[in-house]
Amino acid sequence: MTERERESELYRLQADLCQVLADPTRLQILALLEGGTRAVKDLVAATAQRQARISQHLAIMRGRGIVQAERVGNEMHYSLTDRRILDACHVTRALLLRHLERQGALAGEPLAPRLERDLAPVGDGAHGPAGWPADQRQPPAGPTTFHGAAVEGG
Repeated sequence: MTERERESELYRLQADLCQVLADPTRLQILALLEGGTRAVKDLVAATAQRQARISQHLAIMRGRGIVQAERVGNEMHYSLTDRRILDACHVTRALLLRHLERQGALAGEPLAPRLERDLAPVGDGAHGPAGWPADQRQPPAGPTTFHGAAVEGG
């Protein structure tokens, strides 16, 4: 396999991962798992979704290696396989919040506390989004674009 083919395959796999994350219920499940291992029944109660629907979402994420399952007595418990997936969720959420604030579509809490919370390190705190060194947790400074609109970084 050539370098170009490997790179193309990596982009395809990355797009597949993004598709898995492109579901509100799955994002909610990931947010719930941020606090640690949870039983399926707890995820069902927290999301107000049917058990079959939550099980389908968990099966998809398990198939992609995002979550892992463990039987505890009669219950299935799920946890994250790699907490860095939360970094990706936090970064995309922070970008979205900044975009919405710029459009004036977000009422309530100012953006700064949300950005701090959404860009907070996960795990041991030694790394920020996607394993970045701690001094690079904040979005890069300078303008960038999000859905065609200019957005100021950090």
